[in-house]
Amino acid sequence: MDLLNEIKLKAERFPKDYRTIGIEAVLLHIETAEKYFKRAKEESDENLYTDVIYRTNHAYEGILKEAYLMFADKESENINPYEIENYFLDNNIFNDRVLNLFSNYRKEWRNVSTHDYKLFFSAQEAFLAIVNVSAFVIILLDQIIEKINSLIEKQKIEKKIKSIISKIDRYDSLPFHDKIRSLLIQFYTSEKSEIDSGINESELVGKIIGFLGTIDSDLLIERDNIVEYKHGKFQIDLIVSKNNEKVVVEIKRIGSAFYDLHRPEQQLLNYLYITKIQNGILFVYRPGTEGIKAWTQPDLGLMDKQYSVTTVAPKELCPNIALTLSGKQERLAN
Repeated sequence: MDLLNEIKLKAERFPKDYRTIGIEAVLLHIETAEKYFKRAKEESDENLYTDVIYRTNHAYEGILKEAYLMFADKESENINPYEIENYFLDNNIFNDRVLNLFSNYRKEWRNVSTHDYKLFFSAQEAFLAIVNVSAFVIILLDQIIEKINSLIEKQKIEKKIKSIISKIDRYDSLPFHDKIRSLLIQFYTSEKSEIDSGINESELVGKIIGFLGTIDSDLLIERDNIVEYKHGKFQIDLIVSKNNEKVVVEIKRIGSAFYDLHRPEQQLLNYLYITKIQNGILFVYRPGTEGIKAWTQPDLGLMDKQYSVTTVAPKELCPNIALTLSGKQERLAN
């Protein structure tokens, strides 16, 4: 995978009003780090590997400042990198994937190179620094893009809340999971003409979070919730809750090719079993789709607990058979 190109593609998805020279500077530092690495190999100049680290450090600090501008909504010019790092840690801003990469780069390269001027780095260390900071930038850009799209969606529908709710029959009396299902359908139908075909999953999730959170400001929306089960970890897209009611929402952005719903439905069923949350919604988005359909599988009894999976997807994906437990789920239940 070309990590630098991946970063460029992410940067291109920034809406015009949110593009900054800071992101361009981060790109330049990583690009220069790769050039130094290549020169070090070609010229047998090991000193250049240390220059690679200095450049990756600039990229690391640059992307942190850009993220700080977005999440803290404050200027970053008068705050040092250490204070920015602590802001993110103290406020639990990073999702788990970003946090792991952040902690690793901070420990292995940034702190070491900052505090020891006599230190020199090897080719292997320079290579790992480029890979780690690039992965950190890519995944943090996803989180920034998600936040931007959430804000844009909020601004777009703040004046349409009553109109949207009025389109849902007996909204106030619906069970909680049916309210969330109905809102997702409204999101699908009202946004389809305004979402371009190049939208990625981070943008889509951001828009959904912005939509749900604006329609009902009392909703608690947990993103990328990590749940441990036996010897593994499961990462859940969204857990939406209000008062004592919860629903798991799994989001898929698909292309024009055939898409089999069986696997994501089974995945969602696993999440319900592990979290003990009764209801889950699988939201499948295909840009350009005109017709959608929502269907709920029969309640599935596992260990005397009922779990229900509702799918909101393009109508051509609607199956003729109900969801059944696979061998994997049977093993989980036992």
